[in-house]
Amino acid sequence: DNGMEGLFLKSASGFLLMIILAIIFYVPAKLILLCNPRGKFLGRIAQKIVNTYEWAGFFRIWICSYFELMIASVLQLYTLKATDAITAISSTLGILIFLANFALPFIIYKIVKTQNSNQDKEKYESLFEDYDVNHVLKKNFTVIIIIKRLLQSIGIVVFYYIPILQVLSTWLPNFILFVMLIVFKPHMRTSLNFID
Repeated sequence: DNGMEGLFLKSASGFLLMIILAIIFYVPAKLILLCNPRGKFLGRIAQKIVNTYEWAGFFRIWICSYFELMIASVLQLYTLKATDAITAISSTLGILIFLANFALPFIIYKIVKTQNSNQDKEKYESLFEDYDVNHVLKKNFTVIIIIKRLLQSIGIVVFYYIPILQVLSTWLPNFILFVMLIVFKPHMRTSLNFID
């Protein structure tokens, strides 16, 4: 009755296209590297594409689209149905994306906790950003940001009919993050702390 049909494929189509395009670039490049020596022209281009997308690139895409994909998946969970192929695919994708998004903070925490070498930090660059890796809380600040987005996206959908709770569910995590940014200053560079 609110005009939202909750169809995941419709709500998240732009972000799904972005993910599909990244995969379309990555898979052939990876196949070229497996078949072609790295010294040739095509091999060098493929190596650049693989370096861009492998781990850090895909995590960056996931983190950037997290909020919108989470809202779309929670909306889909409210309207699960399998009346035809499209709604069945949409419901299945909604459930899978919700579970993947719910697991993301745990995945990031595990990676940040166990990957300590410079090579690992370069590989998972989008998880470490410019955070101080010598401080436990600062090192895990990406997890805090993802949890904030998780709480906000669930609150926006779940509290749709209770506007005061909906506003609080978006405002309170932002306020807590703001206080944490002021107190802990997680970035190594002051300018990035100011920008956040």
